[in-house]
Amino acid sequence: MGNSSSVLDSVTSFEDINDIQKALQASPDPTDVDVIKAFHACCYVSTTCQRLQCILEMFLKHGVDVNATDPTTQWTILHHVFASQKTFVLPYLLAAGAKHSRDVNGLSPSDYLPKSKRDHFVRIYMQQCDDVVVPTAMTPAGESCEVQMVHDWKRDTHELGELLHVKCKGTAGYVQLIYHENDSIDSLQEEAVFDQFINVEGGERTLSFSTSHLPEMAVVHVLYVACDKQMMHRRIQATDGPLRMQANVEKYVFTVNGEAFHHGNPILDGMVFPTMREFQQFMKMLKSDKLQSVAYVDDSINNQLDDTTNDTTPSQHPGSPEKRHPNGGKASLEPTELQLESNQQEVESPTCSSLVAP
Repeated sequence: MGNSSSVLDSVTSFEDINDIQKALQASPDPTDVDVIKAFHACCYVSTTCQRLQCILEMFLKHGVDVNATDPTTQWTILHHVFASQKTFVLPYLLAAGAKHSRDVNGLSPSDYLPKSKRDHFVRIYMQQCDDVVVPTAMTPAGESCEVQMVHDWKRDTHELGELLHVKCKGTAGYVQLIYHENDSIDSLQEEAVFDQFINVEGGERTLSFSTSHLPEMAVVHVLYVACDKQMMHRRIQATDGPLRMQANVEKYVFTVNGEAFHHGNPILDGMVFPTMREFQQFMKMLKSDKLQSVAYVDDSINNQLDDTTNDTTPSQHPGSPEKRHPNGGKASLEPTELQLESNQQEVESPTCSSLVAP
């Protein structure tokens, strides 16, 4: 066993204080990890206040940094003092230069001591902590936790079988998904927080997650909790715009020049185009995000359509096409780019060859 390990052994099983002194003399490097662990282990020695202070003083005179941290837990001597309830040595350690800091879990030393055990030594320590800003490992002092959701919700529609992509930028944090069915917020459902800690500091990050378990029609919101890894200094940013998602059901039927066709885009559901030219014109305006009407349907054509066709092509104010819910209700959809599945051919050809007949 090495010399530095014998220092730790001497502290944890010492019978004479001179054994610790001899072990330190045999370990010239005060920055050795095991020497630091031995320094921290002094707090768990069953001894008097005066004797414990003498042991700590030997380590400090040997050159051990009073603020040395454990590389795994980031605990300092103060964390061990509170965990072992040896608060009577706080005045000595503070006078020796011990600083307040947080560990890898974002906790300060006083967090490890029950409130019922806080004596006057702890109260003095807490008063000093109030005057000191304690930086964390993940959030440097002075850096604010902010995040900006940059995903354009109004231009994208997703089917339940597709991954939902969300772009975010700002500081690090966690993502949480909440949703409710249709337009009612009474049945708000909350998903678990994603386990992974997302680091987006200094850039932009795209997140992808599955929504296949959601109902056929759901309004989805995403919360981004900007914080350090320990969920300290939290700031929540939510998306305002709802994202409507339709289940992977059969394709939507529309009519061009009296012939029925189907497509995966729900905005085409039930629409009627008298000629191919008007259909192409509609698609160009849809893709350029300049759609100002539902469909190019002549009044003469409208008069010839039966009641069923009229129900599938309701008139409404410009710029707000409607689609049918599975339950018969209507849901307003914002103008959106045509989103095609990988196995769907884009509809732009001036002939009917690009459309798939039923």
